[in-house]
Amino acid sequence: MPKLTLAQVNSRKPPRKRIFETKVHFKSVSSLKSARLPEGWQRSFENKNVVFSFYDGCDQPKYSIGVLYDMSLRICYYGWKAPRSSCIYSLDITTQTLHGTIKDIESFSICSGLDNSGNGLPHMTTKSMTPFSSEKAPTVRKLAYR
Repeated sequence: MPKLTLAQVNSRKPPRKRIFETKVHFKSVSSLKSARLPEGWQRSFENKNVVFSFYDGCDQPKYSIGVLYDMSLRICYYGWKAPRSSCIYSLDITTQTLHGTIKDIESFSICSGLDNSGNGLPHMTTKSMTPFSSEKAPTVRKLAYR
């Protein structure tokens, strides 16, 4: 049988060091000013922050994604803030495209509210109206308790 000597073991080359580079899509809020938005989304600016909103026919936006000056996210669903402990906040907008971030947020399962027993705070979404609408009051689209 062949014998393995210590000289043969040490002659092996060390492994190459692997470098994983993450592509940075957005470095600052100003780089988001020119980003292309998915259809139906709007962009607005508040101080040094940018807000992306999606309206689905209601007075309040279904989704509001605020990107702060430090590139952290703040997310609202029909005006209700997502809790800071939510897994939504694990998203990183700097290393993901804007379309990818929005798709991820839209894919999360969001609580539809409690039953109508009256426990919790009432949350009503109404359809938006214009001065030319024939209705006297906004139409209630959904009532939930949160």
